Amino acid sequence: MELSKNYQRIDATMFSQLMESMSTPGLINFGGGSLDSALLPSQTLSELSARLLSDDGARLLQYGAAQGLAEMLDAHLQYLAEYRSLKAAREELLVVNGGTQGIDLACQTVLNEGDTVLVEAPTFLVIFMLLQRLNVRCIGVQTDENGMVPEDLREKMERYHPKMLYVIPTFQNPSGAVTSLRRRQEIYALAQRYDVCILEDDPYYDLRYEGQPLPMLRSMDEDGRVISLSSYSKIISPGLRVGAVCAPQRIIAAMTAVKQGCDMHTPSLNQALCAEYVRSGALRGHIDRLCAENRKKRDGMLAHIRRCFPEKTAYVKPQGGLFLWLCLPEEIPVDALFTRAIREHGVAYIPGSAFYPENMRTARCIRLNFACTGEQQTKEGIEYLGALFSGYRPS
Repeated sequence: MELSKNYQRIDATMFSQLMESMSTPGLINFGGGSLDSALLPSQTLSELSARLLSDDGARLLQYGAAQGLAEMLDAHLQYLAEYRSLKAAREELLVVNGGTQGIDLACQTVLNEGDTVLVEAPTFLVIFMLLQRLNVRCIGVQTDENGMVPEDLREKMERYHPKMLYVIPTFQNPSGAVTSLRRRQEIYALAQRYDVCILEDDPYYDLRYEGQPLPMLRSMDEDGRVISLSSYSKIISPGLRVGAVCAPQRIIAAMTAVKQGCDMHTPSLNQALCAEYVRSGALRGHIDRLCAENRKKRDGMLAHIRRCFPEKTAYVKPQGGLFLWLCLPEEIPVDALFTRAIREHGVAYIPGSAFYPENMRTARCIRLNFACTGEQQTKEGIEYLGALFSGYRPS
């Protein structure tokens, strides 16, 4: 039996290798997007879960509404107002199984086969698999430390007539860059001019270690073209798989119908846990702790990199998020050394080429997650990678 052409279009080689490497005993994994397990609010969530099941288990263990539980929708409205200065209505929200499902549902709802999506180069690698499955063309836009370069964005809009623009404006994955206020305004103005939908993916917004928050693109939306994604994976627990979409009501209605045909609804117990955690007031202290600890982890990893990596290694210190984006000397084949790092040194990273669309591939950079490991693991892992990269000699 021949598999679907939709599946055959997906190139998941690098992602699959990384996922398979997770089972390597003793692996020091700088490649994933997780938080340090020691910082997850496990005890609080355990107590909340027991109470919710005792008090309301009959409801929470049944099917629920596709849009989301009422208490989760209300809790997310509270979160958006308190943490992101964004006012919204229930009808503009959809609860999803993490941010990745939000991306998938938005693409299924807005895009047709053969459409074009513009993305930052580099960008979140999973977007390529989602767009390949839909047979949608993906074109990269040049970026700098302030986000998408407006001149290149304008040129790509004129040349390719895109249906959607996918952007991670805050502590971008993988670069850690923040799209400046001026660039956000320019991006929105260009989207208006060329009638392009903006998919704003903002899971790292709260993980800020320096600087001031900037307004979301959704808050600038005058004519119903911005779909904004939030995720509780990066601030409560990735395993709960709870995120939310905020968009115009007509788009939410369509996305809800698509979601209902995919998985009915996001698990009710997980929603209730997130809702209760947000409404209890515990989230603020938890985020403060995450930021304080992650700031130390970032600074610690950078100190080890300066000590161990090749002299010409370049980076920009991120003001938040989870990732360091390092550019190594050109002679070091980071793609080829990826498997060797896992097998011989027990350390995982992601080569930079995985984050670029095919028209803009580069082989110089790597992404490291500075937030997922303890101090000793970070030290050992960076020393191993430093020895691997510094000791490389072309054959």
